[in-house]
Amino acid sequence: MDMQGQAPEGALSPVADANSSPLAYEVVSIKAHKPGDTSASTQGLPNGYRSINMPLSNLVLSAYVDTPGTEVSGLPEWAKTDPYDVETRVDAEAVEAWKKLPSAEAWKQQLAMMRTLLADRCKLKVHWEKKEGPVYDLVIAKDGPKFKEAAPDEVSNAIGGGSSNTQRLTVHAETMENIGWFFSGNAGRKIVDKTGLGGKRFDFEIEWTPDRAATADDPGISIFTALEEQLGLKLVPSKGPVDRLVIDHFERPTPN
Repeated sequence: MDMQGQAPEGALSPVADANSSPLAYEVVSIKAHKPGDTSASTQGLPNGYRSINMPLSNLVLSAYVDTPGTEVSGLPEWAKTDPYDVETRVDAEAVEAWKKLPSAEAWKQQLAMMRTLLADRCKLKVHWEKKEGPVYDLVIAKDGPKFKEAAPDEVSNAIGGGSSNTQRLTVHAETMENIGWFFSGNAGRKIVDKTGLGGKRFDFEIEWTPDRAATADDPGISIFTALEEQLGLKLVPSKGPVDRLVIDHFERPTPN
């Protein structure tokens, strides 16, 4: 049976608590994309977000769906097809505050701002349901972990890089829960931390071949192999609660 009304574990509500104001961008522009212009892009900026010639369903997915396996229902057809240009900005104080946060926490604040934007400009209302579905349990492999615990005063961050056929991630002072969140998109399922390492924070570097870059002649190193061989972690197929986002109400955006 589905459990209704609860946000998924780790998800941010648009408001932090009953006495706080919603986290919000300082400047927001949403407008219909100019007909005939085929350029399209999505870009995270140091002080905001820019999306050109994209349907607003992309913004909803960015704001709410950060875990593979999450289902979305109730989006109107126009939200999936009509192209919009979206640009947001925060002030310099918010940018400096983000720099001092763990990367995962800074990103969650930006997601909360996207949710506020959608509620204000598109009157978006949603609720969550849960159901049983496929997940991966993140466990320690038989030869043990191959990464080190971070220093107590180390600042959390994750830096990505790589080439045309490899992806590299250098992580400083992150928990196993956040590490599972980082890799869920690459694994294609929600990852549940079952390492038993709790809130301890760790440093490591990992390199793998994304599915899009793998070929029959050169499959490279899958994320599953890389986690086990380079970090001593293993993804075990399992069953667990997965989330469904239900769109209750969504309107075309109000004018700027």
